[in-house]
Amino acid sequence: MIFGIGFLTLAKKECLRIFRIWMQTLIPSPLMMILYLLTFGRLVDGMDKQPYAIYIIPGLIMMSIVSNSFANVVSSFFMAKFQRNIEEILISPMSSLEIMMGFISGGVVRGMLNGLTVFILCYVCVSLKTIHNPVLFICFSVMLSYTMSCLGLINGICAKKFDDINFIPTFFLNPLMYLSGVFYSIKILSPFWNGVVKMNPLFYCVSALRFSLLGQSDVSPYICFYIIFITAICSSVIAWRLLEKRSYLSYD
Repeated sequence: MIFGIGFLTLAKKECLRIFRIWMQTLIPSPLMMILYLLTFGRLVDGMDKQPYAIYIIPGLIMMSIVSNSFANVVSSFFMAKFQRNIEEILISPMSSLEIMMGFISGGVVRGMLNGLTVFILCYVCVSLKTIHNPVLFICFSVMLSYTMSCLGLINGICAKKFDDINFIPTFFLNPLMYLSGVFYSIKILSPFWNGVVKMNPLFYCVSALRFSLLGQSDVSPYICFYIIFITAICSSVIAWRLLEKRSYLSYD
């Protein structure tokens, strides 16, 4: 059995942690996204033949999933290092794959719960009538949440101090989210900035969710799928290899 009682216990612990501190994990992100929706949705008439409030919904869901999936895993893993209880996990008969998936499961659950909450609130606030492809929407959301959880685990493994867990979100993740086409279509950009945005991996995440939710996208959904899938595979391998080496897991 690849995933045994150790994995289930760790996954349960990570999920219970989310609900134990629900005021920090489940409330802030949906509240912030609704403020975005109410603010920008009232100021702009439309984008790509869609009411602007509806147009930005996929991006708001993406931002919620990305930030929460990443933050949950990096903070949980780093605190395990800081409190020295990571040693208890490492001496257990759990494999590196089980440890990795145990921590990632918490990130996926938190990311999906926040994404679902934002979707429901947006559905109620702007009367979103239909979903273009519900199956694709769920698949893209889960893949995105898994990928960001893997990247959060990599950050948590490599972090040596508290500043390290905030460096990536502050200087890389947040700028990439805001410059990924959440609030605009790349069709309105100049050719130079159009090319710059296409080098942003989160642009393809927004486009994937926008296609599955609204049926429109600035790029092919197949391209979006391949980029997200390849990123998920690469980040999984890197996280697993770092756990295998074990030299990064001590807190100095």
